[in-house]
Amino acid sequence: MLTSQTTLREWIIAVLSEMPDGAARRREVLAAIHIRYGHNLTADDLVSPQTRPHEPNWANRASFERATMVREGLLSPRSDGVWQLARQG
Repeated sequence: MLTSQTTLREWIIAVLSEMPDGAARRREVLAAIHIRYGHNLTADDLVSPQTRPHEPNWANRASFERATMVREGLLSPRSDGVWQLARQG
């Protein structure tokens, strides 16, 4: 069983809310999530998808959740690798 997208969203928001300006590079956000919430990840989360064999499922799915959050206006639509909370988010 994979960690839900809702949970990944909560983790992303929690990590970014503690960063200066509510922003950090993707790798920093994922590292912070792994440190803080890694003990909650399932065996399925830790397996790599065939399409992205260099990263675990949870990290790939967190990136998809980030894209959803951008479309919903929760994160800024930056293209420089920085994930940032939107002002209204």
